[in-house]
Amino acid sequence: MINIWRSLRFKIPIVFFLSFVFIFLAIFGVFSTIGRTLLEEQAYKQVTLSAQNIVATLGHQVSYAESLAISLAKLGESLPQDTQINKIIIKKILDVKGSERFIAGGGIWPEPYKYNDAIERRSFFWGRNKNGNLQYYDNYNNPSGPGYHHEEWYVPAKHLSSGKSFWSRSHMDPYSYQPIVTVSVPMFRKDQFYGVATVDLKLEGLSTVFASASAAFNGYAFAVDRNGKLLTFPNDNLAKTYSKDSNSHQTVNYKTISALAKQYPGYGPLIQPALETKYSNSQRINILQPKEHSLAKDIEKESYQIDINEAKLIAAQLIEKNKRFHSDDINHQEFYLQEDIILNEPAYASVINMPDTFWKIITVMPYSNAMGTSDVIYQNLIIYIGLAMLSSFIIMLFVVKRFLVRPISGLSKQLRSLSEQGDSISHRLESDDKGEFGHLAYWFNKRSDKLLDVQEKLCNAQDELEVRVRDRTQELENEIEHRIQQQEIKEQWAIRVEHQHAAIVDLSLHDSLFNGDIISAAKILNESAAKVLGIARTSVWLLDDTNETMEVLDLYDFNKNKHYRKGSLSVLKHPEYFKALESDRSIAITDVLNDTKTNDIKEYAKKYKISSQLNNPIRIAGQLRGVISFEHTGKTRTWFTDEIRFGGEIADLFIQVINNSERIESEDKIRKLAFFDPLTELANRRFLQETLSREFEMSKRKNMFGSLLYLDLDNFKMLNDSLGHLVGDELLVQLSTRLKTVLRKEDMAARIGGDEFVVLLAGQHPNKNKAMKQALNVAKKIQAEINKPYRLSGFEHVITSSIGITLFPEKNTTVTDILKQADTAMYRAKEEGRNTIIFYNKEFQKAADDRLRLEKELRIAITLGQFEMHYQPQVNSSGELTGTEALVRWLHPDRGLVSPLDFIPIAEETGLIIELGDWILEESCNFCQQYDLDLLAINISPRQFRQQDFIDRVRNIIKITDVNPQSLIFEVTEGVVIDNIEDTINKMNQLKLLGIRFSIDDFGTGYSSLAYLKQLPLDQLKINDKFVRDITNNSSDAIIVETIILMARHLGLKIVAEGVETEAQLAFLTNLGCQIFQGYLFNLPLSKSDFISYIQCSSTNDAPENTRSSLLK
Repeated sequence: MINIWRSLRFKIPIVFFLSFVFIFLAIFGVFSTIGRTLLEEQAYKQVTLSAQNIVATLGHQVSYAESLAISLAKLGESLPQDTQINKIIIKKILDVKGSERFIAGGGIWPEPYKYNDAIERRSFFWGRNKNGNLQYYDNYNNPSGPGYHHEEWYVPAKHLSSGKSFWSRSHMDPYSYQPIVTVSVPMFRKDQFYGVATVDLKLEGLSTVFASASAAFNGYAFAVDRNGKLLTFPNDNLAKTYSKDSNSHQTVNYKTISALAKQYPGYGPLIQPALETKYSNSQRINILQPKEHSLAKDIEKESYQIDINEAKLIAAQLIEKNKRFHSDDINHQEFYLQEDIILNEPAYASVINMPDTFWKIITVMPYSNAMGTSDVIYQNLIIYIGLAMLSSFIIMLFVVKRFLVRPISGLSKQLRSLSEQGDSISHRLESDDKGEFGHLAYWFNKRSDKLLDVQEKLCNAQDELEVRVRDRTQELENEIEHRIQQQEIKEQWAIRVEHQHAAIVDLSLHDSLFNGDIISAAKILNESAAKVLGIARTSVWLLDDTNETMEVLDLYDFNKNKHYRKGSLSVLKHPEYFKALESDRSIAITDVLNDTKTNDIKEYAKKYKISSQLNNPIRIAGQLRGVISFEHTGKTRTWFTDEIRFGGEIADLFIQVINNSERIESEDKIRKLAFFDPLTELANRRFLQETLSREFEMSKRKNMFGSLLYLDLDNFKMLNDSLGHLVGDELLVQLSTRLKTVLRKEDMAARIGGDEFVVLLAGQHPNKNKAMKQALNVAKKIQAEINKPYRLSGFEHVITSSIGITLFPEKNTTVTDILKQADTAMYRAKEEGRNTIIFYNKEFQKAADDRLRLEKELRIAITLGQFEMHYQPQVNSSGELTGTEALVRWLHPDRGLVSPLDFIPIAEETGLIIELGDWILEESCNFCQQYDLDLLAINISPRQFRQQDFIDRVRNIIKITDVNPQSLIFEVTEGVVIDNIEDTINKMNQLKLLGIRFSIDDFGTGYSSLAYLKQLPLDQLKINDKFVRDITNNSSDAIIVETIILMARHLGLKIVAEGVETEAQLAFLTNLGCQIFQGYLFNLPLSKSDFISYIQCSSTNDAPENTRSSLLK
């Protein structure tokens, strides 16, 4: 007996039943997708329709407010300028019954001086007080402050045509302290802008409209202005902010939609559509028409409350409004909110713009409200399909039993019987049915015959299949084992990379890497790399300055935990290795002894038992600077890609270390160059002045006296010129070292010039006398140390110093004054005989000031041409005129005639002598050529002679003046000769070729030497008047003069004696063989006119012809 649950009578109806279930699920699925989409579209339409209803409802209030504003504007254009009439009529227009719910106030606002020529501000404003009653307010007419004509609601309305309105952004009512918006309408009189009429709309009243309108769909609605600021919101705690003004009144304001979305991210999708208008897209703003751009600039300029971006939006709207046919399409957008903070469930939202206002109306409908209809449809669908399925099941039971189960049962009985009879009986079925079951019996019998044949084949196939299954099983096992190995490799790689990344991060944050000490940095990097990679040796190598040898900066032995700095590789001896370093990013060598790239370093590898190596070149600006080498000992190993990358990162870190070290070194060099003298390494003038400024202020605060010592070496220039600058520099270096040993740590020594030094002694004594005593003691120690012999170029030299001292702080002195005082005292020490210490006093300063004043006046004199030439005759022992010396004189407008002894040294020192010397030379040559003089001596200053273009200057002056060069003799001092003997000889020879002769002036007072006299192309010597003055009563002077004359005679040089004032001097010099004389005994220096008269007298003299002056040819 077949179980009913397993019979066809049950299974076939069940199959049909399940088919109905599948059909039901398909219908349900279609409804859940397409149907739900249709329902969602319907929900979006519903929420949009609700928003449009709100716009329509709100439009009545907006239109009402605009109508009131237009009425006020018309009233303002026509009313007489009577204050009381304006107040009364404006109040009556605003005070309409029922409007107090949403009208906060209003008024008219004439343009400044339009209502009354004498009054700038004359507005008529009525606002509601706390009780809701209209009250007149005159505050806006206060003349202080920016004025209502610069308000955000006023300025845009100025640019509207008559009858057009502008809605402001939300702002706080200063009287009710509640948020409001303002509609503005322009007023015109005689086609000229007269002012603005406004009506204020309560945002609190708008909330009531929104609440009642959104009740129909169980949601809520709210509005934002053009800046995204909320105008209404159903939950005040979420949207409003409360604060107090300067009068302690509580003020209420709304948040912006952006701030609300930031606090509650569910509102995020609403930000962009809430702020977007057809005027606000970035492309539209960036391509403003010229008219719009100009208007935007005007609006921004006129209103202190509107920035340029908002002005551009307003300008675009105003131009659109002013068009004759203006329309503002009611555009809308729909959104789905995942979670609404107020409804606490998903919701549908719609954003729609309010015409003519820049407002956006946002309606939010709960998801449950939109999907209620679909739930009813689902319930009805389930009931009807269930009834249909039950009816179908009963009918199918009857049909299956009658037409299917009975024939099949008969065949089943035959098959059971055949099975019980065994294999000897034929396996055939008998059936009288002519239909499908008869055909089934026939083909069953046919199939049974074939199955007997196939059975044997299946047995064979089974055996073959079992073999194949065993083989495939083995393959799968091998594949699984391979994948396990790969996974282990990936896990090991991840662990390595994690350790490497952590090491790089730690090293990047390690302060010791970037403090400029590259050796410490190399040690840190080596230790970290060895630990992360688990290798025996890590090392940092750097090329030397010649790029010929690479030396170990640091080598770390991980096993011994020791650092070494031994080892070097020659670039020339290891060419292949260095070629690889220069061309490859990283060089990973598995077998160092057998790799071609490391042929050059096999001996090195064998010595330290290195089997594998990872080299990471250090390149800066494309140049190889060194290498970071990771060295593995023991069996060879393969370097993974992550380890190669890690090595490159270590190299990059060390490049940063090198760059940072070089930067720090450069900064130190810059600091030394900025604050220290490069030769002596003492502080320079700049550092001295900064330090002196600090010490000066500190001494004033602590009432302590400090001191400043100004040192100048005596005759240093002579030593420097005679022995060379290198010797002079070596002396300065040794002297600086001695200075440092004498001074305390808190004191400072500075070099501020060639051989000028300053010592700053910090203030430590409140008593001035003690400070002076301390300064004097230090000065004596310094002078004693300086006076000790110096070993220079194998010889001992002695030099002395003059020291000027000043104390600080003194009344009415500055840092500049202190340096100036010490300098003045030093110069006085020089004047007192050198190797002297002098304290500053005010008389010294007066002399220095006089000298500075003279220098300034000298510059003016050269510019104004206050100089003139005088000429002093030179005669022989018989009184015959043999030559003339040109002498310059300064005709000062106040001082009169200034001696050359007073201004020539200053001119030489300041360089003014170059310009003055050129003038003297040109003036003298002109005079010589004009009066056809036979011989004219012209003094050439050392600084003038040392100019590189001196020869060219002389040639040019000779060409300009057309003077005969053979009538000129240049007088130079011994200082010119010894400064640069080769240059002096070269210049003299070139001038001698022109015909110019040379004389040594003041011979015997300087560095007189037969060596240079023998080399120079000289023509004469001039004996200085200091020797001539006491020649008759001072045996030393007489011997010196006699020596000079004898020397000149042997050298074939003429002798000129200067300063001859007595007959006795003349007789003495004549007896010694002197040939030419010059001095007051014969003539004073004569002015140009006097000298011409002198020449004329000499030429008409009754003396014999041979005694007449040969000055005139």
